[in-house]
Amino acid sequence: MVHEVYNLLVSCDGKNKYENIFFVDLHGDKDNKVISEEDFLKSDRKSSKILIAMGEPFMRKKIYEKYTAQGFELATFIHPLAVVLNDTVIGEGCIISPFSYIAQNVKVGKNVALNAGSIIENNCSIGDNCYINAKAFVGAKTIIEDTCFIGPGATLRDSLTIGRNSIIGTGAVVVKSVYEQSVCYGNPAVIVRENITNKVFK
Repeated sequence: MVHEVYNLLVSCDGKNKYENIFFVDLHGDKDNKVISEEDFLKSDRKSSKILIAMGEPFMRKKIYEKYTAQGFELATFIHPLAVVLNDTVIGEGCIISPFSYIAQNVKVGKNVALNAGSIIENNCSIGDNCYINAKAFVGAKTIIEDTCFIGPGATLRDSLTIGRNSIIGTGAVVVKSVYEQSVCYGNPAVIVRENITNKVFK
């Protein structure tokens, strides 16, 4: 996802007015515009904003907490080809990718990433640090609690609650609410195990 976000930022640079765009990693690589975290932490907090290009919700949360504690602000990126309707609130540090659709009266928390073609219907609530994958569909009045991962092409029926730290697998069709720390797959989706490690990717 890092390169996807970088390419989106570069392609929209004229509209978003970023002076410099670069990666931060534990170890730098000047040839690839990557600076070390040590050097980045020496930079001016007032002139630098960050986006967290990470698909793993628990890691999104850890990085968010680490950098905001250091005094950094998060940018919010909404691609011009995304559709965001009235009375929707989008928190800091969100990435809204092209062809995403967010209906009216939706609340999107902090540090959330919506990948291309995802659809969030009206009156939904999405918690902090979530990752909604490409072409996922979230039905109206659904609540997705903090630090959830919604897989590519997953479908969530209206008026559900997805408990915090849950993982909804690729193509899953969720017709019942899911309690926290659950991992769900299938059509209709069933809970296959508890999310003990808080990791999506092994």
